[in-house]
Amino acid sequence: MVVAVVLAVAVTEKFLSPKEQAAETEKTEPKTQTVALSVKEPKAQMQDAPPPHPSKSTVETPARTTARAAGDDTRAAQTAPIDNEIDPDDAPAIIVAAARDTQRPLEERQRMITEISQRKDAEALDVLKQVAEARVYLNFAAVEAMGNFRESPQHPAAAAYVRSRMSDPDSKIACAATRAFARLEGADAIPELGMTIEENRERPDGHDEIVCTTALEALRDICSPSSAPILIEELERSEERGWNLEYGSTVLSALRVAQTEEGRKAAAAYAERLSDRIPEDKMARAYFEKKIAEAQNIAQLNEEK
Repeated sequence: MVVAVVLAVAVTEKFLSPKEQAAETEKTEPKTQTVALSVKEPKAQMQDAPPPHPSKSTVETPARTTARAAGDDTRAAQTAPIDNEIDPDDAPAIIVAAARDTQRPLEERQRMITEISQRKDAEALDVLKQVAEARVYLNFAAVEAMGNFRESPQHPAAAAYVRSRMSDPDSKIACAATRAFARLEGADAIPELGMTIEENRERPDGHDEIVCTTALEALRDICSPSSAPILIEELERSEERGWNLEYGSTVLSALRVAQTEEGRKAAAAYAERLSDRIPEDKMARAYFEKKIAEAQNIAQLNEEK
């Protein structure tokens, strides 16, 4: 009986079609379901960092307290809104910091320096010196603003300071100091201006003519016959290699206002020297002829006077 049953089962499995066998298997085997899981990593929890262990650099000392207090004025200027007006009575540190603040319009910083110089007192001069010594763009403006101290008890101190900067390595400073000194001293500045020309004929930065031209223009603005010897000496350098005819024109413009007989002769001699050097090139020749006529005009103008 058992054998018959086994045979019946075997025969049944043998003659079932694949589809039927699959259906039978599905009935007997447990069903499984595949679920796609999306695992999210937990967000990193922000934890407060433990307070640092106090070290020598973070421990407050009386010296650190004093240093921090001394820097309050500078930090105040750096954090103040840029539309705040700077009062000339503010602490020097605040004014110097404001001059450094490139977020402030350049015109505003220039106006601040001018307003300080108009006070013409010792504190104002000290503030201007601090700005002049700082590595800021407007340091030259602070030097030139000292020229406003002509009618001031601080005149000698201002004149001494700008005189010390007339051959400064920074050509902007040197030019600003030269102009300021001429304004402060007037005709008394002529000898010093002559020395400035000599001192700056050869500069490491190559700005020889820039500084010397500024001194010549200052001599021209002074309008004194006393400047003629300096101008004549400079004009006689026209035979030197590298002479610039535009520089020569600046010398002639100063000789024009000096109005001396010596100046007239020097201008005439300069015209003759240029005539001997007229080049063949058409354009260069026209340029030389223009400069010759300029010198001849100075000679004749002085002669008529």
